[in-house]
Amino acid sequence: MTNRKDVLHRSLTLFFTLYDLVREKFEIDSVSFDGKAYKHLIEPTNDGLNVMLKSGKHTALEGTFTKRNRDLRIKFSYNRTFKGGVDYQDKHSGSWTAPLRPDYTLSIWPKIFSGKEAEENESIVHIHFDAKYKVDNFYQTVQPDLEGAELEHALDQTEIDERRGTYKNVDLLKMHAYKDAIRRSGGAYILYPGATDETFRGFHEIIPGLGAFSVNPSPDTVDIKGLSDFIDLVIDHLLDRTSQREKLSDETYHIFKEPKEDDNVLHERMPEYIDKEKVFADEVAVLIGFYKNEEHLEWILKNHLYNFRTGTDKGSLSLSGMHLRAKYLILHGKDELETDRIFKLTSKGPRIFSRNDLLKKGYPEPQGELYVVFQLEREASDDFGKIRIDVRRLTRFETYRNSARPFSATLSEVLQSRIVELHQ
Repeated sequence: MTNRKDVLHRSLTLFFTLYDLVREKFEIDSVSFDGKAYKHLIEPTNDGLNVMLKSGKHTALEGTFTKRNRDLRIKFSYNRTFKGGVDYQDKHSGSWTAPLRPDYTLSIWPKIFSGKEAEENESIVHIHFDAKYKVDNFYQTVQPDLEGAELEHALDQTEIDERRGTYKNVDLLKMHAYKDAIRRSGGAYILYPGATDETFRGFHEIIPGLGAFSVNPSPDTVDIKGLSDFIDLVIDHLLDRTSQREKLSDETYHIFKEPKEDDNVLHERMPEYIDKEKVFADEVAVLIGFYKNEEHLEWILKNHLYNFRTGTDKGSLSLSGMHLRAKYLILHGKDELETDRIFKLTSKGPRIFSRNDLLKKGYPEPQGELYVVFQLEREASDDFGKIRIDVRRLTRFETYRNSARPFSATLSEVLQSRIVELHQ
């Protein structure tokens, strides 16, 4: 008959199996005290058993890992508590809901940062494992020969499933809780006494994800091939400097590093999508251009082109990424500081024209040698509910002689602060 000591032995066997797996995969030197490996992790018990894992000593193994020219820092933790109620602005590790304590957590981040810094800049990833080999579920191993009604009476359905070597939806829901509540988690996985492995990918890559791995510890051997192969895939993923998960983490950091200002609210009419891409008004660039006279305006409308003089001369457009990515153009003329001339630019981006190029298209009296030319797709005032814009209210507008200088603004700036409805 299996006893409580055997169950504890299985739990310890599983822990040290994972410990050795992480140490081997990430090439971390074994830690020993007084010449004895694992001594820093174990202590005598008072009930006649030999050893137990030290309570409260959650860091089991840590070190650095260098491969394919990437330096990473690794920490493997046992029963690490992620405290609850951690607000994102705290920039600390933890759960944003209740305190959670997975059985095992593997944390990985770039070596250049401390663990705290990696939490702050979203460059750390936690992968959690929860075992179903626990002393509070040991009845199934203490009395493995029960049958029929006696078995049904002794075990609830969850324990019956464990006996059969299966996991339940409730187990996956617990993994969801770890992955979704513990900040910067890349995955959570069940370790259970079964026969099959299954993983679920949140997106396209190995993490973020959920899943279950069969791990069957016995006095003689532990079958961990599925888990071992999974760790290999995780390592390959972490060494990829162009992974989608890493890009998402960086975007998350930049989006949430500062709280949204209470007065930064936009309810104005605007397109939901531009060129099939979601519109975020504070990221869409709008060019504000000047037309010299009616002849110039007529040429613009006829050719569906607008040109900015470029170079070092006064009044030329200094190119920037914001200018090159512009989606809209607002035009105003001399003494025309309120305008409803709004145009959608094509998605092709600008082209460079010479003075001769413009002359061939009938442009009236070009003064410069080189021009940045944008193509107008259509008149776009209707996109915004037939509005008029007071260009004087735009932050970068300059008065008097400099009022003809081209500049750019965000669509959010234009819509939020500078819109005057056109009265019908």
